[in-house]
Amino acid sequence: DGAGGNGSSGSVMCQLVSAEGEQLGAALYLPHNVGPPQLQDIVNQLLHNEDKLPYAFYVGDEELSLQLGAFMQRNNG
Repeated sequence: DGAGGNGSSGSVMCQLVSAEGEQLGAALYLPHNVGPPQLQDIVNQLLHNEDKLPYAFYVGDEELSLQLGAFMQRNNG
């Protein structure tokens, strides 16, 4: 649980949850440089999707459109 950082190192604990509120596996520590494309790959693997499906990711009510570290810096800075 480090404070701040430059957004390129470290990790953040994330719990992936479906729109219906169902947890997708256990909470994960993800690097700060993970963004929506990598999260889509993780979800497709967790759901065992043979065809890669697109997903949107939200932190609260805000859609995640950049890397986790940059999002955290923008919203906590």
